[in-house]
Amino acid sequence: MEKEELSRGQYRVYLDRYEYRTLLNNAPDPTTALAIRLGGEVGLKVSEIVNVQLQHAERSDVAPDKYFLFIPTEEDEDDQYARGRPRRAYLPRSVHEFMQEYAEANDVSHNEDLIQYAMRSIQNFVKDAAKAAAEETGKEDFELVSSLDLRIFFARQAISRWRIHPRVLLEIGGWNDMQSLREQLEEPTETKIIREFERVEFQGLDEWMTDVGPRPMQDRD
Repeated sequence: MEKEELSRGQYRVYLDRYEYRTLLNNAPDPTTALAIRLGGEVGLKVSEIVNVQLQHAERSDVAPDKYFLFIPTEEDEDDQYARGRPRRAYLPRSVHEFMQEYAEANDVSHNEDLIQYAMRSIQNFVKDAAKAAAEETGKEDFELVSSLDLRIFFARQAISRWRIHPRVLLEIGGWNDMQSLREQLEEPTETKIIREFERVEFQGLDEWMTDVGPRPMQDRD
């Protein structure tokens, strides 16, 4: 598990998809699981998670089987880069279905907040899941995971695994510019740089570039 110490006792944890799945599987209840999924798979902050309602799910005009989650304008002192920016986050089908199942099971109407807890409670719920994951796996670093790391996980997965264009990510994630998005990502190590280009070479891009590039220079006779 990768981590970065921001200040004494404060860490940013970079979960991979297997660690995220372990965290989700250790959610003690559906409320915690929903909060984790809204953060890790939709890219919401805790201040946004507590305001999500079923009526905020909007069907796409261009693809009727796809949905977006409308995020109202907010004032967030903890995130200067996303302050006052209403947006529509992409809503994966499985998360939308989970929201609907949760609302039905808990008798929540379409215009009520799905998760009727305070922000601090949500943060504590995520911590409970993290502690359970640490106990299950024996990896103590899980206990460092916070709700902030879920949004970071979303950003990293979107860029490195899902190959989503950064401009698209800025739009759906509420970051104002590339610098604010960059601050969510860890600095690439030499190993990671090599790994990325090995992936490109494996896909044959180096051969394709050779085919379309200039011919090797020939010595004069």
